Amino acid sequence: MLPAPNTNLTSRAYLLAATSIPPRPSRAAHRHQRFGNTIVLSWPASAVGYVAETTATLGGAWSPVAEPIVPQGDRQTVTIPASGAASFYRLKK
Repeated sequence: MLPAPNTNLTSRAYLLAATSIPPRPSRAAHRHQRFGNTIVLSWPASAVGYVAETTATLGGAWSPVAEPIVPQGDRQTVTIPASGAASFYRLKK
């Protein structure tokens, strides 16, 4: 069950676990944060070969996010503009 959307946000983003998460890092290592009008997804740099994907509906097709993956220290990050529409994200190898 997905959490209730926070109505204080102008955008709703849900991070879904990929079906093939590496044994390490644990699920807790995947992060999503909101900064102003952007959402930052991040995961450990040691999770090589993973890409962030998005869909507007869970029954819809997944596609890679348009924004680049940027290494920041020991993490891979993707900064996505908040659009105001509900979006779902996952990591896929």
